[in-house]
Amino acid sequence: HAQDLQKKRYKIAKSLESEMIKALTPLKLDKANFQVIFKTYDENQWKETGIDTAEFWISMNPGIPIAPLKKTASGGEMSRFLLALKLILSMNHQGCTYIFDEIDTGAGGAVAQAIGENLYQLGKKAPTISITHAAQIAAFADTHFFVYKEFTDKTSLTHVKKLDSEAKKEEVARMISGNIITSQARAAANILIDQKNKL
Repeated sequence: HAQDLQKKRYKIAKSLESEMIKALTPLKLDKANFQVIFKTYDENQWKETGIDTAEFWISMNPGIPIAPLKKTASGGEMSRFLLALKLILSMNHQGCTYIFDEIDTGAGGAVAQAIGENLYQLGKKAPTISITHAAQIAAFADTHFFVYKEFTDKTSLTHVKKLDSEAKKEEVARMISGNIITSQARAAANILIDQKNKL
């Protein structure tokens, strides 16, 4: 039974490798090399989960040796890798809800926009929640909640406010320009939100 399981894992791993390369490309990781590396346990280490273990190895850039994901990927690269993986898994796992906490870590500009586009695509398949400080990501939300804190002498309160379409545009503009929202920031926010509507 363990050998049958091992064969199935090897077969799925090859499929996952090719799917991951495809999924990483639109996330601006088109030079990445990804492999699933298996290690077979000694007989005294066999477990109810099988006789081997799998580890994700990756090289994000040409000329960089492939190495374990946990040792080679930056925070931003790790975020995009996990997003790509969840996009693939969402095709076969119905009923899941995906939550991303600050997936914009280490990302900006075109990379943040690519993350936003892919989150939007994932959201078409499954409920998806993203906590972000990046306007390029927030602009792709179907529903936008503003989270803020209120402080009193004795305590602090966290509030969550659902924004309508106009308030969403204003918040995306604030994310672009800070506390002083300029007409240029509002125009940029409208452009970002319009890009979502074209997908």
